Amino acid sequence: AFTPATPTQRSEFGTSGGTMVLIRKHCEANMFRGKNSHKTKGSHGKGASWTAAIMRLKGVSIAFISLYLISGQGLNLDNLEILAEIRAFIKFWQIPFIIGGDFNLPPADLADSGFEVEISGEIRQAKTSDGEALHTCTSGSGRVLDYFIVANSILSATSQPGIDLTTPWRPHSGIELTVHRTP
Repeated sequence: AFTPATPTQRSEFGTSGGTMVLIRKHCEANMFRGKNSHKTKGSHGKGASWTAAIMRLKGVSIAFISLYLISGQGLNLDNLEILAEIRAFIKFWQIPFIIGGDFNLPPADLADSGFEVEISGEIRQAKTSDGEALHTCTSGSGRVLDYFIVANSILSATSQPGIDLTTPWRPHSGIELTVHRTP
């Protein structure tokens, strides 16, 4: 399932937003898309949404959720509506989850909102071996905008998030997290 990226109007080929969860052909999954996909206005608002896939992994059903929040808006009404949809999705299914995406705000700002506590999750971001946060967005002075929220019930079954510097898109780096054992 996916929500498409939309033109930024900054260049002929530039796009912003869009989410996707990819599942191998031989794996069965139920796919979902957020309702707010194209509700927002403005060149940076379009494409803001979420996509999810529920699949059995190592004997447990897990919801994998990809998220894109509106850039430069913080926790405005549109971004809060997207988070509310995800909160309702998680509460309805009552299964472990991993949310990964471009939150377009620092982890501390999201933590201040209490969102991850409300959904019984923990913010996980890529860090150095010394515990320093690794920047995931290279524009400006470098920021952490891409990270995960992992359900508390499967935290111990997941790796420390990492960064994939070989991804072809910029200014963001790819982020990765592994489920390494049965939750």
